[in-house]
Amino acid sequence: MFTVDKDYQIQQPTSQFFASQLINLEWVQPGSGEHRLFPAAADIEDPAGHALVTAYATLRPDGQWSLLWSTATVESPPRFVSPSMTLRQTPIALSRVR
Repeated sequence: MFTVDKDYQIQQPTSQFFASQLINLEWVQPGSGEHRLFPAAADIEDPAGHALVTAYATLRPDGQWSLLWSTATVESPPRFVSPSMTLRQTPIALSRVR
């Protein structure tokens, strides 16, 4: 998860490092508590009908809902976003705001 020099000394973290930090320290609650995963979906598609957003929802041990979504297109790599929010219903649906 890091780039290294010829002597295997860490130079900098890679994107995998930051993704694992986001998932393990932000999206889920660190520790051994039970996390419940729920279906989440988005109807945001490109003109060819390919999904542009993939969503994941979890109910954390602290009672907070956490939503993680990834956006990707042919032109750009996946990006992950994990906002803090309270959700009251499942399944969760994300739609493009027009």
